[in-house]
Amino acid sequence: MNLEYLRYVVEIADCRSLNQAAEHLGLSQPNLSRAMKKLQDEVGFAIFERTTKGLSLTPEGEEFLFHARKILMECHEIEVLPEKKNEHRFSLSAPYSPYLDATISLWLRSMPVHQRSTFAYTSSGMVDALPLQDQLGIIRIRKTDHDAVMAYCKQEQLVTMPLLSYSFHIIMSRQNPCASQSHLDLRSLKEQIAILEGSCSSPVPSLSLTPFVLSSNRILEWRDFHAIQKTLQAGNAYWITMPWPQVALDRYDFISHPLLGAEFEGEDLLVYRSSTLEIDSFIKTLKSEIAAEFRSQ
Repeated sequence: MNLEYLRYVVEIADCRSLNQAAEHLGLSQPNLSRAMKKLQDEVGFAIFERTTKGLSLTPEGEEFLFHARKILMECHEIEVLPEKKNEHRFSLSAPYSPYLDATISLWLRSMPVHQRSTFAYTSSGMVDALPLQDQLGIIRIRKTDHDAVMAYCKQEQLVTMPLLSYSFHIIMSRQNPCASQSHLDLRSLKEQIAILEGSCSSPVPSLSLTPFVLSSNRILEWRDFHAIQKTLQAGNAYWITMPWPQVALDRYDFISHPLLGAEFEGEDLLVYRSSTLEIDSFIKTLKSEIAAEFRSQ
């Protein structure tokens, strides 16, 4: 089968007009018609049919178009392989952190402008980076779970690096009815929706995230920060996460209260399998941004 015929089908389907498709393809309309007749004879069914609104795909044509687009996409990937040979590609899975916004931007700007650089960031839950699928992961744990996490990472041959230690904070919208209270604890938020980053499940044996939300009967599991943001702005939800710089809180009209007690002492850990130039460069930028962000607090 002629690969060009697949391109013809895609163009005709997009234009819904043989004349317009021929013009875009740089062909005469009769030549395009002959090519389509030859293709339809070859596959044994009609790909297009004429309607009052122009050319439409037949049911068989719909399926043919799906595969044609897929084949053309795969061919394109083969064609650009030489360009990707020297591409800088970096992947990170991490829970949302204000310090990541600036880090990712700064790291990409440091890459050579003449070389293609791709950063793939997956917003994950607290420990969803495990088991590690990306080049780099950030996990958010309670310090009481530190030993269990270290044992798991050693077993999986993962390198770990401490990034930040803190007390977990309750974050909520300023519009939340509880926002004006001088002291907040989980018992006082029993009627509110508790937002948990990711899932209560974990690949690390004995690690449990449920103590954060035992006081609430309504639990929402989110990995996407924008979804968390919208839920908080509704005014009847709270989120337990790392402390935020005041400038980040002000940006979203949020307030923050620390949680007291050893069970609410937490840390962010970096995990990766082996060092590379890209990882070393990113870690250097990340640690610098964290130091700058929390030095201003």
